[in-house]
Amino acid sequence: MIAGAVVVPLVSLIYLLTIDWRLTLITLAPVALAVALVRSSRACPTHCWCLPATLGRG
Repeated sequence: MIAGAVVVPLVSLIYLLTIDWRLTLITLAPVALAVALVRSSRACPTHCWCLPATLGRG
């Protein structure tokens, strides 16, 4: 199961690299954005929950 979860995306990325490297970058952009969002939420776990409460404060 895990091998399929790793092999299929890896083969897809290799295939995209052989066709056009720019297409690969466009494909990886959402993945990089998701990783960045997860890392930022780990740095401040209450960030999303405290945002509405802090909007009214000046």
